[in-house]
Amino acid sequence: MSDVPIEGYAMVSDCQTAALISTGGSVDWLCMPCFDARSVLGRLLDAEAGHWSIRPGRPSRPGVPTGTARWCCGPTSGRMPEA
Repeated sequence: MSDVPIEGYAMVSDCQTAALISTGGSVDWLCMPCFDARSVLGRLLDAEAGHWSIRPGRPSRPGVPTGTARWCCGPTSGRMPEA
């Protein structure tokens, strides 16, 4: 279960589906392709249920920021550096 209180989330929706995004920038709940579908990302309820986030990484060169996209879903996780 997430350690972020429910008031620490914002809902983003396109009127067909919705995602809950934490104040840390992590998508902890996402149901797709519609509201009544099973969740694709569900860390809000279970720490092992997956989440997705993009966070700033360390600069590879002075003055040039880079980011790293990280995703986790059960035992699977990945990172993708971005320039």
